[in-house]
This record gives sequence, C-alpha cells and structure tokens, in this order.
Amino acid sequence: MAAADAGTATREAHDEKVRWFKEFLYNHRQEWEEKLDRKMAEGDMRIPLELSALRKEEQGLEKRVLEDPVKYLPAFEEGLLSFLSETAPKAVKALSQPLRLDVQGAFGRNHVTPRGMTAASTGKLMCLEGLVTRCLVTQPKLLYSMHVHKGVLES
Repeated sequence: MAAADAGTATREAHDEKVRWFKEFLYNHRQEWEEKLDRKMAEGDMRIPLELSALRKEEQGLEKRVLEDPVKYLPAFEEGLLSFLSETAPKAVKALSQPLRLDVQGAFGRNHVTPRGMTAASTGKLMCLEGLVTRCLVTQPKLLYSMHVHKGVLES
C-alpha cells in the first residue's frame, strides 16, 4: 500500500511540474509560439530553453533542474507537447519525432571538460565541452574490509 502511495505522490509531483511549465509557456505565449514555429519550419525538434528564463519565473528552479533533470525535463517536455497540441494541433500530427528541450545558459560548475567528469556528476545535467575519446565502465574494487562478529572476541 505504501508503494502505491509513493507512486501516486510521484505522479502528482510530475503532473504539477507539467502544469507549471504549461503555465510558464502560456505566460510567454507569443515568444514560445514563434520559437516553436521557427524550429519546426527548420525541421529541428530541439527547442531551446534558457536557464535564466526559469530563474526569472521561479527563483532557484534552474539549480533544481541542473541537480535533478530526471524530475523536471520529462515533465517540461510533456508540458511543451501539451502546449503545442492546444495551440497548433496540426503541428503535433506532423511531428516525425518527439520534441526535446535544449537547455542553454549558465551551467556554473556543471560546465566541465571530459576530464572534469566525475562520479559526483552522475545524474546531473552537465554541459560537456570537448571531445570524449575514451569512456570506460569499471568495476568497483574493495580496498579494505573489516568484519566483526560479536561473541567471538568475548571471553
């Protein structure tokens, strides 16, 4: 039962983010309609989203998006598709592939070179500048292990 409650809470949080982003799009409707028309006319399905626009709308949101993009970007993309279906239904039918948000702006410490990528950056939205020539998946190695069994050392 607790798992169902957690799933419901997660879905409600996702839906709230979708509603927030749709409201954000409607607040800047003319700008976003022009942006969508221009990108779709070019055949580009990557729609630019400025981090500074998120910051202006809600303080600290850009940091939360950078720290946990999995919670925000799918909801924002769903809100974008919903906005497009309400404003230009014919354009949605003409889509050959899904719309994606192209996050742009000041990434701060999330702007790194390939050498700067560490395990700490896993799961975060990063701006990677440079060429990745080699990438390996390594197995964690046990360096030191100490096991204590109660009763064995007692006399």
